[in-house]
Amino acid sequence: MLSRARVALLALLLVLVTAGQVAAPATANPAPAVDRAVQQSDAATPTPSETTFRVQLRPNGDARWTVQMNFSLATDARREAFETFAAQFEATADSQTLTAFRQANRAAGETTDRQMSITDVERTTRTTNGTGHLVVRFTWTNFSRQTNSSLHVDDVFNTTSGTWLDGLDDGQSLVVVPPKEYSLVDASPPGYAVSNRSVRWDGERTFAPGDISITYEKGDQRGSFPFPLLVVGLVAAGLGVVAVLAFLFSTSDVGLPAPLAISTDDGDGDGTTSSSDGGTVTDAAGTASAATEPVDHDEQPDDEIDEELLSDEERIERLLDQNGGRMKQANIVTETGWSNAKVSQLLSAMDEEDRIDKLRIGRENLISFPDEDITDTNGEEP
Repeated sequence: MLSRARVALLALLLVLVTAGQVAAPATANPAPAVDRAVQQSDAATPTPSETTFRVQLRPNGDARWTVQMNFSLATDARREAFETFAAQFEATADSQTLTAFRQANRAAGETTDRQMSITDVERTTRTTNGTGHLVVRFTWTNFSRQTNSSLHVDDVFNTTSGTWLDGLDDGQSLVVVPPKEYSLVDASPPGYAVSNRSVRWDGERTFAPGDISITYEKGDQRGSFPFPLLVVGLVAAGLGVVAVLAFLFSTSDVGLPAPLAISTDDGDGDGTTSSSDGGTVTDAAGTASAATEPVDHDEQPDDEIDEELLSDEERIERLLDQNGGRMKQANIVTETGWSNAKVSQLLSAMDEEDRIDKLRIGRENLISFPDEDITDTNGEEP
């Protein structure tokens, strides 16, 4: 069962619908107020099908939060209820929309003894392909703990009475994204996924006080190798090569290379050359040409990209690369095997970040890179 503090947090966007009211304190029993007109519809209280809490860390310890809730608009009644819900959401003042997060911010500040605040609040709504989106963005100052070149995400989730985030419901995800040039060192509790250095927990699951702990360190340490060990390895490899060559020369009829051959061709075309020690080397040119015969590089295996290491956004960009820079959204769903809602959410976020363009043509969405010329379709549907 959700704690009262967590209910206040996850009910954030539900309390937005009644202007003039504020969310109840996190320590009280919250009863989110919902517009009566919405209550009377078949989607009385719009319930999100997916909720993502995305935390983009910054090198100075701040974090940019993005809370995105997706709502299914499968019926006209649900669409009408969401539109009413969204209009009131956009019109609500900051003090009302972010009450739950501000309470968590204050509680964490008291526990960590760091000065924290909620700033740069943004609220947006949109509808794409039968899904409604409510998005809240804000900056949480001094979110992570800093030591030397490391960022620690741990104590910020604690309060004097426990934790303000004690779990995730089904369909909810917590994603922590590091700054550029920071690599993942450690994370807990177990059960998380790592994609492009980002750590992701999916519900349904619970968190005990002190459970969530992530450490990032500046500089990618994954490809480094201690210098002393590198020197030892190179020396050992060199000695191994010498030993192999010595063995080959001692167990075969192959001698050391003769002095450079000097041509004595008098024009009779016999192709023979004599060496400086009086010996004769026959068909030297033919031997050289055979030794330098070109290798068929097509037989070499191509380097494969491990898709497990790609983020969802990078997989979509790779699919676009493989399909000439543009694809139907439905084909992306087929190729990835993801749900329509997940693909729609990803594409909308990428469109906002100018990583892709979405063009509505008939009942289809055409997805392309921003610099892709989509006018040349050879007369075919997108």
